[in-house]
Amino acid sequence: MDRAEGAMHRQRSPYPYLVPRTIRKVLPVQVSPEPTPNPNAIKFTLDRPSTDGGAETFKTGTDPAASPLGAGIFALGDVTNVFATANFVSVTKTDTADWNDLGPKVVQTIEAHFGEVAS
Repeated sequence: MDRAEGAMHRQRSPYPYLVPRTIRKVLPVQVSPEPTPNPNAIKFTLDRPSTDGGAETFKTGTDPAASPLGAGIFALGDVTNVFATANFVSVTKTDTADWNDLGPKVVQTIEAHFGEVAS
């Protein structure tokens, strides 16, 4: 059976769930924390876009549906602002929070958002 016949055969199948499909494997997201001039903010650079479109800002009073990633990071506590655009997420913490505690939690939240199991 040549390629054209195979394509026609697949289109006529009464069982569409048996038609072979390309399966996309989700690769682990790579997250690289980087310092900023503001000691209360860290830029988390990703190996992929951080949003589906334009920039997203999440702070107190923002609808969680507007930015699920921002809402997840904000829910960690001690976070005052989350800004996501292009391939990075900038997180601003409170003055009393410690990046040694908060930083790994932010990375885990980003990994979970992109389908990774945070360890």
